[in-house]
Amino acid sequence: MFSTVRYFIKTSVIFLITGILTGLYMSVSKYIFKIGYSQELISAHTHLILVGSVMMMIMGVALWFFPRADKDDKKYNPGLILASYWVMTIATTARFIFQVTANFFLSDLIQYLIAISSAL
Repeated sequence: MFSTVRYFIKTSVIFLITGILTGLYMSVSKYIFKIGYSQELISAHTHLILVGSVMMMIMGVALWFFPRADKDDKKYNPGLILASYWVMTIATTARFIFQVTANFFLSDLIQYLIAISSAL
């Protein structure tokens, strides 16, 4: 297993744990503290688990299972794999942070930042 695959899988596990902790916070705030939460927090939780965890795991396992291309293959570009990893990681993390922030403080700027990070 080469290092890029490890990036995908380790990030997937981190996103899964963070998503589970977000769901735990939502459950505790609703049923114990009777506070509730906004739709933004539901979206952040779901996006982090489905896109952050599941898609990253699928991409990591796919890279691991598929045979590596030959060195002289011009279509194989490890830099492109690493670039897609960083774009997905940064965009998913940014959207999560902005949506959690929107749960507590909603402004036009945060809504624009959510839209931009969603487009990535």
